[in-house]
This record gives sequence, C-alpha cells and structure tokens, in this order.
Amino acid sequence: MCMKEGNDEVISKTKLLSLELLQGLLETVSPSFTVNFAFIDSVKAYLCYALLRACVSSNAAVFQLACGIFMVLLLRFRESLKAEIGVFFPLIILRSLEGSDSPLHQRTTVLRMLEKVSADSQMLADLFVNYDCDLEATNIFERMVSSLSRMAQGTLNADPNTVAAGQNASLKASSLQCLVTVLRSLANWTKLHHESKHFSVLNYDWVKGVPTENGEMENKEEIEETSQADQFEKAKAHKSTMEAAILEFNRKAGKGIEFLVANKLVPREPAAIAHLLRTTPGLNKSMIGDYLGQHEEFQVAVMHAYVDDMNFKNMKFDQAIREFLKGFRLPGEAQKIDRIMEKFAERYCRDNPSLFRNADTAYVLAYAVIMLNTDAHNPMVWPKMSKADFVRINSGDGPVESTPQELLEEIYDSIVQDEIKMKDSQDSNKRDRQKVDAEEKGHLISILNLGVPKQKAAADSKRENEEIVQRTQALFKKGGVKRGVFHTAKHAELARPMLEAIGWPLLAAFSVTMEDSDNKPRVILCMEGFRLGIHLTKMLGMDTMRYAFLTSLVRFTFLHAPKEMRSKNVEALKTLLAMSENEPDALQDTWNAVLECISRLEYITSSPAILATLMQGSNQISRDALAQSLNDLTGKSTEQVFVNSVKLPSDMIVEFFTALCGVSAEELKQVPPRVFSLQKLVEISYYNMARIRMVWARIWLVLSQHFVSAGSHQDEKIAMYAIDSLRQLGMKYLEREELTNFSFQNDILKPLVVLIRTSRSTVIRGLIVDCVVQMVKSKVGNIKSGWKSVFMVFTAAAYDESEHIADTAFENVEQVILEHFDQVAGDCFMDCLNCLIAFANNKISARTSLKSIALLRICEDRLAEGHVPGGTFKPLEDVGKGTDIEEVAEYYWFPMLAGLSELTSDPRVEVRNCALEVLFDLLKERGSKFSAPFWETVFQRVLFPIFDYVRHAGKDGEKFTSPEQWLRETCIHSLQLLCDLFSSFYKDVSFLLPSLLGLLLDCATRPDQTLASIAIGALVRLTEVGGHQFHEQDWTTLLESIRDACYTTQPLELLNSDSNMVFGLDYGSASKKYGNSMHLQNFRGDQTPSGMTPELGSSDGEALEMHDNGQRLIGTQTSLVNGDQPRPSRKLSLVAVDADVQESGELESVSSIPPESPAAEGKTVSPGLFGSQTLGRKIMGNMMDTLLLRNLTHKSKNRSSDVPSPSPSQVSSKISIFFRW
Repeated sequence: MCMKEGNDEVISKTKLLSLELLQGLLETVSPSFTVNFAFIDSVKAYLCYALLRACVSSNAAVFQLACGIFMVLLLRFRESLKAEIGVFFPLIILRSLEGSDSPLHQRTTVLRMLEKVSADSQMLADLFVNYDCDLEATNIFERMVSSLSRMAQGTLNADPNTVAAGQNASLKASSLQCLVTVLRSLANWTKLHHESKHFSVLNYDWVKGVPTENGEMENKEEIEETSQADQFEKAKAHKSTMEAAILEFNRKAGKGIEFLVANKLVPREPAAIAHLLRTTPGLNKSMIGDYLGQHEEFQVAVMHAYVDDMNFKNMKFDQAIREFLKGFRLPGEAQKIDRIMEKFAERYCRDNPSLFRNADTAYVLAYAVIMLNTDAHNPMVWPKMSKADFVRINSGDGPVESTPQELLEEIYDSIVQDEIKMKDSQDSNKRDRQKVDAEEKGHLISILNLGVPKQKAAADSKRENEEIVQRTQALFKKGGVKRGVFHTAKHAELARPMLEAIGWPLLAAFSVTMEDSDNKPRVILCMEGFRLGIHLTKMLGMDTMRYAFLTSLVRFTFLHAPKEMRSKNVEALKTLLAMSENEPDALQDTWNAVLECISRLEYITSSPAILATLMQGSNQISRDALAQSLNDLTGKSTEQVFVNSVKLPSDMIVEFFTALCGVSAEELKQVPPRVFSLQKLVEISYYNMARIRMVWARIWLVLSQHFVSAGSHQDEKIAMYAIDSLRQLGMKYLEREELTNFSFQNDILKPLVVLIRTSRSTVIRGLIVDCVVQMVKSKVGNIKSGWKSVFMVFTAAAYDESEHIADTAFENVEQVILEHFDQVAGDCFMDCLNCLIAFANNKISARTSLKSIALLRICEDRLAEGHVPGGTFKPLEDVGKGTDIEEVAEYYWFPMLAGLSELTSDPRVEVRNCALEVLFDLLKERGSKFSAPFWETVFQRVLFPIFDYVRHAGKDGEKFTSPEQWLRETCIHSLQLLCDLFSSFYKDVSFLLPSLLGLLLDCATRPDQTLASIAIGALVRLTEVGGHQFHEQDWTTLLESIRDACYTTQPLELLNSDSNMVFGLDYGSASKKYGNSMHLQNFRGDQTPSGMTPELGSSDGEALEMHDNGQRLIGTQTSLVNGDQPRPSRKLSLVAVDADVQESGELESVSSIPPESPAAEGKTVSPGLFGSQTLGRKIMGNMMDTLLLRNLTHKSKNRSSDVPSPSPSQVSSKISIFFRW
C-alpha cells in the first residue's frame, strides 16, 4: 500500500497511514524479532522496497516517515541489516546533507533524526567499525560528520537565495547541535568503557578466566577486545592510507602508484599493480587508461599483465572489446591507443585462435571498432559512416587478411545500436562538471545579488529519483549488496580513530561559527564542543589535536584585541578558565597561552582607559555589561587557577611554573613593568612547597633563574620586590628540616649570591645583606647546607665599597662564629674561612680586618680542639700523623695560613703585623703535628711568598708603596720569625735549608742596600739561633751559597784596565801569595790555572764573563756567539775560602790582620772546623768583612812600585760598591 504511486488524496493518505503503521510496528516489536530470521527476511523482501520509494518521495510527510522508519532500523535492526543500512544511509542521510539542491524539509528532517541517533554512542561506534573500517564500504560516520560540519559552516548551499536567512540559521544551529551530540556521545562512550574496564579488573569473577602459573586469573575477553580494537584501528588506518593513495592516483597516476609502493600497499611488480588497477574501486578510469598507455618499460609491463589477466574465450569480438574497456577509458593519444589495442588483439587471438589467422587482423579490426564507436555516437561528426563504408574499409586488399563480411556487418550493427561507454566515468565527470558549474554560478549570484529560478525542474528531480530507485532495486535483486559480518563495538580505544577521522571537521565547524556568529545559543554550543574536544583529546593522548583545540579557544578570547571583544569572547574566556579549574591537566603545553590570557585580563580590568575602549561601536549598556563580566572573572575564577596548581601532577607543575615565569618576564618588559605574575609565582610557590624534594628542585631551577632576572631589573622597586620574595620563600623553605649531605637550602639561597655579585645598586646589595641577616637570625637553628650561600653573600659584602654593608655583614658573621660555630663546622667551614679572609682584606675598616684575624684565630683554636670538619670531632692531638691529619691540613689549615700570608702585605701596618704574629704563632703551636710534605707546602706557598714583592720589585724597576716602612717594620720582623721558626722545627724542616738560604741570599743580592742588610742580618740570626743544630752538610750548603753570592756581587768597577787588582791584589802578589789565582777575566776554556779546582774555572768550551751588574756568567764561546743567554755560575771551590781561613787563624779583629802570615800558608783546614759552633758563628759574622778589608789593604811585593796606593776616597767608593751585594 505504501508503494502505490499517484496524486490522489486517498492514495496519499493510504501511503502515510501504511508508513506510520510500519514505523509503529518496528518500534514496538519484541527484541526477539530483531534477530528472527523470518521476520528479518520479510523486512528485506518488502520493507526495503517500500522504504526505497518513500525516501525519494518529494512529499515532506512521506520522507519524514521514511526517516523515522530508517531510524528505527538503525537503532534496533542494524545487526541484521548491515548491507541494507549501508545502502539506505547514503541514500537518505548523506544525499540530503551533501546535496546542494536538497529540499529544505529533507535537510530539516534528517537533522532532527541525527540529533536523536547521535545520542546513541553504541550506534555511532557500530557504524564506524562496520563501515568506516571496511575497505569495501562507504565511510558513513566520517562523511556524516563532514557534511554536518560543512552545513554548520554554511558552505553547502551555493545559492544564497534558495533558503531564507532564518531557515539557514536554523539549519546551522541544528547541524552544530548534531556535532556537539556526536562529541558528547564519544565522551560518554570513552568514560563508560574505561569505568567498565576498571571494574572488570577489580571484579573478574563474572569473567571467564584461566589461572596462570602464579595462580592469577588472565582475562581472555579483555585481551581479545584489545586485539580487536587494534585490528579495527589498523583497518581504519589502512583504509585511510588507501583512500589517500586513490586521491593521489586520480590526480596523477604515476605518483599514485609510487605512493602505494612507498606505503607498502602493493609490491613493485607489474602483475600486482595490474591486479590493483582492475580490482580497486574509486580509481579514475581515465587515469588508469593514461597509465596503461605509457611508453616506459615498467608501465608497458603493467599493461601487458593487465590484459593477460583477462579472459576472452568464446566472446564475440565486439563483446570482448566492451569487456576490455569496462575497466578503463582509452587515452586520447593515438600512440597510447595503438599500444593498448595491439596487446588486446594479441590476447584475443590467443584465447580464440580459430577466428583470425594472425593478430594483425584483430588489431586492425579493434582499431576500426573504436573509430566506428566515435563516428556513430559523437554528434560533432558528420556525415556518419555507413555499413557499406565500414565493410569496404575493413575488407580491402592488402597484406592484412580480410575479415568476413558477416562479422563486420554484425559488429557494425552492435556498435551503432549500443554505444561502448563507461557510465561510471561519465557520471563522475558529469557530477564534477556540475559541481564546478554550481560553484561558479553561486559565486556569480552572490556578487550580483540576482534571483534565479531553482536549479532543477520537477521533471528532472522525478527522473533522477526514478533512476535511483531502479539502480537500487537492481542492486538488491542481483545480490550486489555485500553481506558481511556485523561487529559490535565493545572497546574504548575505538574512540581514538573515530576522533581522528572527525576531529578536524569538528574544529573547523566550531571555529567558523565563533568567527561568524554572535548568536548566544550557538556560541554556547561551540564552547561545549571545544570543551568536549579538549577533554577527549586529553584522555586519548591526541596531543596535536588537543593543542589545536586549545589554541583556537585561546584565540577566541580576543584579549589581545580588547577593542574587538564581544560577549562571545567572554564566553570563550569563561570556558578556558573553567577548563583550567576543572581539568587543569588537559592544558599541558598550552599553559603559557592560558596564563597570558589571565595576565591580559588583569591588565584590562585594572586599566580604566582600556576598559573604556571595549566593544567599540556598541551602545554603552553592552559595553558596561561586558566590562562587568570581565571584572567578575578577574576575582575568584582566575584565582582558582593558581590555587588548583597543587592538583597538577609532577611533570605538569614544572610546565606551569615555566609558563608563569615566561609570562612574568614579558610583564617585566612592559612600560611600566607589571608584577602580577611575579606575585602569583610567590603564591603558588607557597602552595606547592610541600611537594617532594625532587619535584621542588626542578621547580626551583626554573624559579631561581627568573628571580635572578627580576632581581637584576633596572627598576629598583621591581628588583627589591623580587629579592623580598626570595627572602619570603627562603624563610618558608628553611622551616623544613634538611638531612645531612643534602643541598636544597643552598640551592634556595643561591640566587641571592648571584644578585649581590652582579648588582650595581648599593640599595639592592644592602637589601640582600639585610634579608640574609634576617634569615640567619630567625632560622639559625634550621640552616645546614644554606650556610654555604650565607657565607658567600657575606664574602661578597666584605668586598663592597659601602662601609655600612660590610659592617652589617661582619657583625652577623662575628655573631655566628662566636655563638653558633658548631653549626658551621661541617661542610661550610671552608666558606666561613674564606669569608673571614675576605673581611680581613677589607680596606675600608682596619678594625674589621683586625677582628677578622682574631676570628680566624678562634676558628683555628676550635678546629684544633676537636671540631674537625666532616664529623670526626676528635682533638687534633688524638689524630696521628698520616692520612687523616694530612687531609685536615690540606683542606682546612692551608687556606687559613695562605690567607694570613696574603695579609702580611696589607698596606696598613697594624693589619699586617697582626696577621704576621698570628701566622707564626699558629705555626709554632700546631707545627709539631705537621708532616714533612705539608711543611714544604707551608714554606713554599705560605711563607716564602711573603717576600715575593720585595724580591721581584727591584728586578722590574718597581717601587714599594712604602718601602722604608715595610722594610723597617715588617721585613725584619718576618725574616726573624722565619729564622726562628726554622730553628724551632729544624728536625722536621732541615731539608728546606737550601730553599731558605736561597731566599735570604736572593734578598741580599738585591740592589736595595736596606734589603740586603736585613737579609744578611737574618742570615746571621739563622746561624746564631740554629747553627748549633747544623750538620756538616748544612754548613757546606751554607758556605757554598755565600760563596756564590760573593761571585754574583763582585765589584766590577774595581776591575778596570788602569788598576790590575782583584779585591785589592795585583796579579804578581796574588800569584806569589796564593799560587792558584789568576785574573778571572783571562779564564777561557782549558786555561784553568794550576792548583785551582775545576769549579772555579769553567768546563771545556765555556767562557766566564762579567755582567754589567757584577754577576759572573758562564757560557761556551759557541753558545755566546749563537746568541744563547749566559748563565750565572753557582759553583766555587772551597780552596780559596780554606786559604783565607788558614790565614785568618784566631784573629781577634779585622783591623789587626797582618799583611802576610807565612805560618798560615802551610796550614790545612781540619774537618772539625765546620762542626765547631764557636768558630762557625765567628766565620759567619766576620769572614766576608775580613776578606774584603784584607784584600783592600794588601800590596804586592813584586809590583809595589807599579801600582799606586789608592786614595781614601777611592777606598771608600770601592767599599760602597762591594757592599751592594
């Protein structure tokens, strides 16, 4: 009854009543009927045809009932009618949504139906699994959402005047509602199945399981569902790749084949590619023909494989050609056609060997058939070819065998009556042309604003509907509908490929609607869509799409352009803040954009001038309402974002802090700078300080860098705020107890160290010191590793130019050492020492320096008493010599000694004297516990460097700052203390005697006579105080050093050509008296005088020369000629000295020495001379003066008449020159 056709009123009412009864029957039937085979067969046999007629009806009521029936089939019978739904869904739903000329009532009806259908999440998942994941089925779900998206954007209707503006808005709203419903269903589906999966894990008693070896139950169904989900996801991915390959092939065949091969959809083999071209639906047949006609070797091989795969046995020639051309369309080029038809002829003759003697005949005839088809059915060709002409052309004489006339006539009749055509290609080309024409026409109409009649006449629509009915009926009758297995979706993982397929169309629909519409209901729908999209992408781990949804939502807040803001932008801001409050973990890498929005919101609401520019072009009421809405959001809504930061997971909280620091940095660059985000940083730091130390360490790594940047701001107010914030955070963190060997406190206070070192502002540096002092006074009992940074801050303050800053810091250091020394005696003891040394070097206040030295002494006493850093707490006396004491000396004693050593060169007398006394007192008291290696370190790196300045000043021409004062007050005292120390610990430091003598004699040979005198006095003191402990080898070393110093300081001015004297002796008398002396300047090479030891002369080839300053230099003639530097002679035989000693005897004074002593010439020096204490002291005190005066007053007997007696002035001058050493 419902299939009756006619315009009669009775027939129409009968049809409507029948359809209503069918719908009611399907809705109320028992669930058992949905799987009853007899009932299902009746539905297929009768209902499908009735539904087919109703869905193409132009009657609105009939179409509405058809949609109602189809909805019932979708919701209740889809498992049994998979193939039928696959036919009716595109016919009813997609045809109405995608067709630009679909009637308004059809679209409205379909949208209402989809609003109900989309609410069923199970139905949507089943559609996706059974159709979108099936390679041979239509993408029903994806196409439905894409069509709804285009309709919501308003891009489907090319003719703007076909639907009224109100109706068009209604369609957009309905489409948008459907899209939001789809998203909501996906969210419910994901949530439901995640909860059921969690429930099944906790309660698996109702699930069939298999016990494992460990006695646990293995959920087989869960594993099976997971594998099914993977299979469907892979199937969808394969289908998507295949569709992309088909699109690429339809654009350019060669690239499409390469895409297929690259994605491993087909091997690069001619047979495989030929099979794909024949069996893959959707490929453009013109492109297939163009590819098969290519002349390249591989394409030719594919074409041969394509033709060889066909079977033309027992087929008539024209029938074979029709079958051959079904799969592709012949290309337009003659050469391509020639290659294809040649292969066809070869294959046809192979399958039908008795019809033609050779393939040439079949080839010519095939070409003729193609020409005849074009001639007969192309209206542009005239006149038409007659049968006689066709027979005559193909039966003429020639090398090719003639075709029987009967066959030619039969082929002619067949081709003329039934054109060889490819309907699929023609229809698709026709649709493409119509689509392009419609778009161009619609564009022209929109420009000219013209009214035009409907695009289709009623007759055309009726004819098209009839064609649809006929094709569909033929499809059902022939069984062309594929009857596949229906799969019921059961796993939450399917939501991911579903959202991947529809996510971008959804985002486009929401974005376009937000840009074009100010309608509040539609804006609210868009906001819900954004929220659901962000929620789903976060749950499914789709980061790229989640980022796209979030950034689009942020952009629609329009906080970057307040003049353009509207009420819809406030809704976007509300949604964003709600997401930040309810789902903060969904924001992840977009926190920077969200926090920037909050910062801009605060800036807008706190600036009346900007509020006045809101919503330009609107009335004052709307602008005031908008401003009030923004003010409402600034309070609790934005504050809740920061309060909820405590709920963020560990990784995300670091991103949150990083983003907020970035926003704060941008605020500080503004003019004037803003501190809103900086304030929030301090607040959320308080909120999150209870996190585990590993997480807080990562947070502070970000915060500390930003606080250093803010504390270095050019605006002192900003810098002071940042430093005060650091103080607050430091105070808060110091409340937490820190275990040993951790350094979190030090990390917290490090920014203060960086700031005080880099800041150029006295105010800022003073504030930093005050903050540290306050922290120390209030949290002194909790500070552990933080002492390191505390002392580093005070060390920087010690070098500050401001006396107030240095004094404030020192007072606190003094209090800490005197009252809380035990707390800093651990790993921070070295920092404490460095701090005290820095204060001791403070040049502003001598009082501070002296106190610092006293505190150093206190630290040394506490260290020696048992406060050994590292936790041993043993008195120094209880620690034996060895590794432990060496380690303590190396790491704790040496810095203290080196610091005191540096202070001995301080320009202030009281400071250097105090440092000198403390240094040597410390060494005398604790030196008994020092090892030999450490003593060497002390002498070489602590004591000897005291004299580096005076030792090297004369060399480079430098002058002392106050030489007389330093030499008179400090140098004498230093050398005395050094000699006394050496004598006190002679047994431990005797191996350092050469180094000590080198120091003393080096000072004695300086040009400065005061320094030389002091050094000689120290040398005498060394022999007087410690000579009784010297061994024979020590005396030898001492005398050799003195001898070398003598030769180094020879008075060359006395050795001129006019006066042939050496130390007052002429050569004759010298040779007579000593017998082993010659003029030193005449010694060259092997000319060493007899009786003189080789040390006095030179080695073979060496030359002895006198430098300008009186230093004797040694070098070979060759080396001197070549430019080598001569070297000082450091060796001299003791023979000359022994001779002097033999002659001196027991002289009482230098003035009573006789010119000659014959009795002394034959004396030899006894070995016990160097061991005699009395004689040793006398030698050291009088030897050099004795030698000098004797040489100056002696006259040669042999040449007394030749050498004139020197005048008193000459003698005085020569004595002065000699004493320069």
